Amino acid sequence: MKHKFLTVLLAAVFALGACFSLAACGGDGHEHTYTAENKCSVCGEEWEHTPFDAFVFTPVTLDGVEGYDACFGLSEYRDITIDPQTGLPVVGELQTRGTLFEGEEIVFPYGYNGLPVISIGRAYTCTSETVKSITVPKSILSWGIQGQSEGDDGRCAFHCEALETLNLPDGLLLETTQMVDRYSPDAISHLTPKKVFYDRMFGYVDCPLWDDPGHRVNGALYIGNYLFDLASEETVETFTVRDGTKAILSCHNAENVIVPDSVEVIAAEAFTNSPLKSITLGKGLKAIGNIAFNGCYLLTDITIPEGVTEIGYMAFMQCDALTSVTIPSSMTKIGEMAFFSCSNIKEVHITDLAAWCGIDFSYTGYEGPLGNPLIWGYAELFLNDTKVTELVIPNGVTEIKPGAFWRTKSITSIVIPGGMTTIGSGAFYGCTDVTSVTIPKSVTEIGERAFGDCSLTDIQYAGTVEDWQAIQKGNGWALSLSNDNNYIITCTDGTVDKSGNVTYFHS
Repeated sequence: MKHKFLTVLLAAVFALGACFSLAACGGDGHEHTYTAENKCSVCGEEWEHTPFDAFVFTPVTLDGVEGYDACFGLSEYRDITIDPQTGLPVVGELQTRGTLFEGEEIVFPYGYNGLPVISIGRAYTCTSETVKSITVPKSILSWGIQGQSEGDDGRCAFHCEALETLNLPDGLLLETTQMVDRYSPDAISHLTPKKVFYDRMFGYVDCPLWDDPGHRVNGALYIGNYLFDLASEETVETFTVRDGTKAILSCHNAENVIVPDSVEVIAAEAFTNSPLKSITLGKGLKAIGNIAFNGCYLLTDITIPEGVTEIGYMAFMQCDALTSVTIPSSMTKIGEMAFFSCSNIKEVHITDLAAWCGIDFSYTGYEGPLGNPLIWGYAELFLNDTKVTELVIPNGVTEIKPGAFWRTKSITSIVIPGGMTTIGSGAFYGCTDVTSVTIPKSVTEIGERAFGDCSLTDIQYAGTVEDWQAIQKGNGWALSLSNDNNYIITCTDGTVDKSGNVTYFHS
């Protein structure tokens, strides 16, 4: 497949001056742990790499880690700057960098001059007409993500026309499931607080590693433990990912996909706009990246397995046929617009109500919790396959996150337990069938529009009128624009009506 862009997730966790581990054990019974000096800190064995003079090293700092960018080969480039008067790019004269490399194998060093090698291709593209094999160390934090000059939007990592083998260390992408958003720096995205492989790994050449059918198994290109691509002239009816695969980076041409337990990551854009009709996710999955299933318009249901903690930005956006979603108790965050425009979702299934109350649904204020699958089709909530009508929040829950039950169609009444302190903004907004709510004295804050557009008639409060009036309430906490909710708040010593008028009980 020519001129194929890749979005690859890259994760590595280490601090300044720390050691960098390679998942390869020697005959002496220990796992070699290499330092920035390319020597194992346990036995002193040296990491055998291509001589330093084959590389151009450029100092870089990524996320507070000081190190070097490394590239090899002779590269031509032009500086691009922005004219301050016109705002237009100015292309400089053609320049060259590096030296001609005529060998067939490149092994990047772990470190150089006392610091780790943490990136590839930030300074310029690795180029070669002869290199057939590249080995990447585990110290790498990013590659091909940033150009060398102002206005340059980035470079591919490898422009290697003869490349046949890319050796990636086990766990390179998988040491963290924390995600950093590709489009919004404050949201989640690519599976790592570090940098990313970005879209430009192989560049604009007919790389044998990519195009040669001999490197594929049943049309699929695997590099190490990663599924890089599924290419076929015809749509594959059923595709089973090879056992042992750790991450799916691209799989765009199958109707039904079976994912083994070994897979830990569904990468950003892995299935975007594919003819996917069904997918069975393995038990080892930890995270789903941004836009991973965006535009899978034939996908009817999705069951996220236990162990997944985060779903990325726009992950299931425009999955128009999606009717049922199952969310595990392990989930902690669902990215903004994760289920945007999935207006046919009718059922959301969960197994742990307390865990559901604690999910960050990327609440945005007026627009609501854009990560919550309940909101788009006014879906019904099912707890252990039983539809939730009389919602009783479990004991021990102290906060209901903003937008947790926004527009849940099935709920008619709500009981909040003692010990609860915070009812988040929009927590029950648009639950149009809710008529009664029981609130404990422990509640100190009710967020804006928490019960907005409900059909409230009866609010039972376990404290006094004075206690009720002391609760911090957000704007429009019970405002209804579409329903007649002339509610009465019954306290232990009196009542408060919708307008705030108090009537005390007589002893």
